[in-house]
Amino acid sequence: MKLLSSVLLAFAMTLADSLHVSWGRFLGRTQLARIGILGDVHSNIEALEAVLSSFVRDKVERVYAVGDLVGYGADPSAVLARIRSENIRSVWATTTRPWWGAG
Repeated sequence: MKLLSSVLLAFAMTLADSLHVSWGRFLGRTQLARIGILGDVHSNIEALEAVLSSFVRDKVERVYAVGDLVGYGADPSAVLARIRSENIRSVWATTTRPWWGAG
């Protein structure tokens, strides 16, 4: 999972590099933002905590989830509570929507 998060982070940073001039002007920034992308957590709170810890270590400024946060694993409520507590923006996947509720 650590390798996957590092690969996704590297991809996000490469993408950000290619957009640096236009986004830098738009955002009024002289440095790139570090963006973390995670997905396919499938209710594995231990894996989620490991990835979030690596994001903290790598000074990631914003985290996005690409879906499938719950399903298959043992801790769907803990995963969603952690996602909410970190204010991580997420795409709703078919496994996540029934758990998310109205809020």
